[in-house]
Amino acid sequence: MKDNGKAIGGVVPIIPVPFDAGESVDEGALRRLVDFAVACEVDAVCLPAYGSEFYKLSEAERTRVVAVAVEQAAGRLKVVAQCNHGSSKVAAALAGSNLEAGADLVSIAIPRQFPVPDEDLLRFLATFLDSFTAPCLLQDFNPGGPTLSAAFLTRLRAECPNLAYLKLEEPLSAPKVAAMVEATGGEVGILTGWGGLYMMELIPAGICGLMPGLGLADLLNRIFWLAKGGGHRPGVSLLRENRPPAVPVAAAPGTLPLLRKTPAPGQGVAGGDPLPASRLPARRPYPAAPGTPLAEGAADVGGRGAWEEWRVKSGEWRVKSGQRRVSGTGRRLMN
Repeated sequence: MKDNGKAIGGVVPIIPVPFDAGESVDEGALRRLVDFAVACEVDAVCLPAYGSEFYKLSEAERTRVVAVAVEQAAGRLKVVAQCNHGSSKVAAALAGSNLEAGADLVSIAIPRQFPVPDEDLLRFLATFLDSFTAPCLLQDFNPGGPTLSAAFLTRLRAECPNLAYLKLEEPLSAPKVAAMVEATGGEVGILTGWGGLYMMELIPAGICGLMPGLGLADLLNRIFWLAKGGGHRPGVSLLRENRPPAVPVAAAPGTLPLLRKTPAPGQGVAGGDPLPASRLPARRPYPAAPGTPLAEGAADVGGRGAWEEWRVKSGEWRVKSGQRRVSGTGRRLMN
């Protein structure tokens, strides 16, 4: 494991995985996305996560995108390798491959497909965490039930001291975040998801960062550190002026990749042909510099035909998100 000498804080964006027309990972575009994250001056990036559409990748592709990100980052930021799987043994094997490729941290999202008793969940996570010594970032998103409790987190941390971070995705969670920070003595850094939707209420509760998509990483990073440093009111104002409308991710999980990864061939970051139908829904972002369009293209939200436009005032970025139906067939199609 490498160590670039600093802990994770602020924005840790999820890197989207771009594909070419032949259904292969577009490594050139992926490298440009990593460079864009470096330009945003973030501490770390994470992939392949839900926002990367890891579920459309083979195990070989999952480890390869981490290796490419590590190579392109070249120590300029940390790379968090997510190793999601319903089997702790398979997830541990992925972790080993990713650490061998040079990842700085390992991450895993708790499998929430079915309700699992705490004892079984503890055994699953401990088996995974005990398979390596690198720091781990645990993600918990459970739209069908409760997320981890402060007591569970404290117990898991006691058994597995390499548990370093938790990404908690839950609305109205400020009291829980504060309880977790207090229970662990601040030894487990808490990050929020949901595109930073709740970050202003969670910063006073003690979060150390957030994990949104890559597109607004620099803006959200600026807002986070402004508010964290005592400028809560200016941070709220800046967020209100520049925040794009919230996406109902839990209600329509297929919409998020489309809104994040619309075709942008002219932006100079991840251009190219539209994605093949068997990898849909997915798109590629993002601007190389202020003054260029951030995302223009299609998003499937049930074919409702909505069109929204807003301006990112701090960087004078123009952001558009059109919505239309997309279709396709094949093993890569999510819906």
